Amino acid sequence: MVAEAPVIESSTTSVGTVIGQRTVQEIPLNGRHFVDLGLLIPGSVAPSQNGFLTAPLRGQGSFAFNTAGNREDTVNFMINGINLNDQVQNQITFQPSINTVSEFKVDNQTLSAEYGRSSGAVVNIATRSGTNDFHGEAFEFYRNQYLDARNFFNPRARTQSPFKRNQFGANLGGPIIKNKTFFFLSYEGLRQRQQPRLQQRRAERRPAGGGHRPRGAQPAAAHPARRTRRARPARHASSAPAPPT
Repeated sequence: MVAEAPVIESSTTSVGTVIGQRTVQEIPLNGRHFVDLGLLIPGSVAPSQNGFLTAPLRGQGSFAFNTAGNREDTVNFMINGINLNDQVQNQITFQPSINTVSEFKVDNQTLSAEYGRSSGAVVNIATRSGTNDFHGEAFEFYRNQYLDARNFFNPRARTQSPFKRNQFGANLGGPIIKNKTFFFLSYEGLRQRQQPRLQQRRAERRPAGGGHRPRGAQPAAAHPARRTRRARPARHASSAPAPPT
């Protein structure tokens, strides 16, 4: 017999969705930002690019998401039961690495009585733990400009703007005292190099000799020839007598 999950959960009045470890670990994410997984929750919408906390930043991603018709600054993030929100703007303080997340649950309607800090959704994040055996992994994700689409300011007549991104890391888990105490360590790094079209055009206009001229200096050919003062002939006093007055 195969047990099936009940369609209606009668033991609680909260409405939420659980995202399991397999989905968290294997779904492709641009930038590997944890908050982007919030779009998998029913009731979530794609945020606008100029949102208050939903506007993504390089290396950090978005700081919240919109779900169940609430504002993005009403979402309460919790990691292992500890509040993860900033006290000023009510945004997530840091995004845990995808490799450290075991699963997470989003309650976005009729929350339980144990919650009440925010009026919006509650995101509970459960991190991975070590086991009685040592397990670890290393990874690297690489992306460049060759498969990227050109934007309006980078036409085909020009060279494709260079872009390189390396995301790498490793994690290790194992026992400290078997069957009692465990550890789990994780590290993730980001190296991104890109050159916007404006900087690329400036680089193309540099002189062939290379290098930068000092500020305010002009090329040698641009200086006009300096004018030398001609020596005026000396005026000698006349030896003729002055006319009578």
